[in-house]
Parts: sequence; C-alpha cells; structure tokens
Amino acid sequence: MGASRKTARFSFRRMAACGVVLALLFLLVVSATAVAMAVRDMKHEADLSLAAAQPRIESRITGTFNLLESLAEQPTLYDPSVPIMDKVNMIDQVNEHFGYYLICYVDMNIDVWDATGPASLASRDYMQQVYSTGERTSPTASLPEPTAPRSTTPWSCRCATSRAP
Repeated sequence: MGASRKTARFSFRRMAACGVVLALLFLLVVSATAVAMAVRDMKHEADLSLAAAQPRIESRITGTFNLLESLAEQPTLYDPSVPIMDKVNMIDQVNEHFGYYLICYVDMNIDVWDATGPASLASRDYMQQVYSTGERTSPTASLPEPTAPRSTTPWSCRCATSRAP
C-alpha cells in the first residue's frame, strides 16, 4: 500500500517546475513577438523617412550641380592671366558661403588646387573620364539600384578648369 500511495500522490515540486517552464516559454514567445513587431515598425518608419527625405536630397543635389555648372562658366576660371591662387580663393569663398568644403580648382594637368597647393588626380580613371568627355559619370555606377524610385534626370557637369570652354 505504501508504493501505490507514492505514485498516486500529487507532486508540488513537479507542478512548480512545469509552471516555471511554462512561464519562461510564455515570456520567450511574448519577447520574440515584441521584437518581431518592433523590427517591422522600424523598417516601416525607415521607409517613410527615406520617402520623405528623397525630394529634399534630390533638390540639394540639383542645387549643387546648378552651382557647380554656373561656377564652371565663370570666365575668371579660364583666364590664364589670373593667378591660380586667386581662382582658388574665389572658389574658397563659394565653399564658405554655400557650406561646401571640397570644391576645388582643377588645372590642365588635372592637379586639384586648394589653399595648401596642388594635389594630382591625373592617375584616377574617374578624372580621366571627366576630362576626356566633359561629362560626369557616377563612380558608384556598379552598385545595385536602390529600391526607392530615383529621378531619371540626365546630368552633365563641366568641370571648373583652366582649359577654354
């Protein structure tokens, strides 16, 4: 009779262990669901942010190219009688006024001038392409297209150099 009593007896210890395991499983499921929902919401918010920022970014890029193209049409930049450092100072004023810091003067030897002096970019394929065709091409052309729609506006860019237009 003692043996049947032990098997028929209710085990609080076993029941407590099962309760703890079920509680942990419940917390794990709730946490996983919360993480999945948070990731979904963050992706949605990122897509909305990107869609809202795209027109501003495109406008800024358009404005930058307009500035560069109008700067490239300045006769002072093509005048060989104007010292290079005067041209550099003029471009530095444009940088300061419009908040840029890497617009520089490029001479016929594809030397890029700033206030510290020249640096040669003649060996770079991108600069050779720009100089030979007079049009810019994207150095990121080999990258995959983004999922958001992009503007199909064609761009051409004349570089501010010392060669005649």
